[in-house]
Amino acid sequence: MYAWVPIGRGGTLLGTQRSKEFQTSEGQQAAARRLEQAEVEGLMVIGGEGSLTGALKLSELGVKVAGIPATIDNDVWGTEIALGVDTALNTALETIDRIKDTASSHNRAHVIEVMGRNCGYLALMSAIAGGAEAVLVPEFEPDPEDLIRFIMHLQTRQ
Repeated sequence: MYAWVPIGRGGTLLGTQRSKEFQTSEGQQAAARRLEQAEVEGLMVIGGEGSLTGALKLSELGVKVAGIPATIDNDVWGTEIALGVDTALNTALETIDRIKDTASSHNRAHVIEVMGRNCGYLALMSAIAGGAEAVLVPEFEPDPEDLIRFIMHLQTRQ
């Protein structure tokens, strides 16, 4: 038995991420039982840290699971580049290019925030590719005073 759902858009669609119930041992056992009752022979999990952690928990309960890393964080060990990273990066760059046009024409600085929760991979890569003057990533605590001085320096340089 299998189910195939073609999806023409990226991102979390089902709204089931980070289920409080599934984070408990009881919830994981209930999910494994439901899969068995539905005669699901195996589960293909496409996702990031939360999804793949859930897949691991189910596999520990005897569910046959295969995982495919698909996260814009690109933080799944052993994966050079996860599904979703290229799309997220290109989407960010399209937006950055448009914002840069407006910023340049009005001699303004713009702050752009991208997704990434606790991982700065997408922020760093889009900053490099987009020609950002500065980038903040969650892996390093920013010094607001240094950032303000840097922005002031950029303004006087023009």
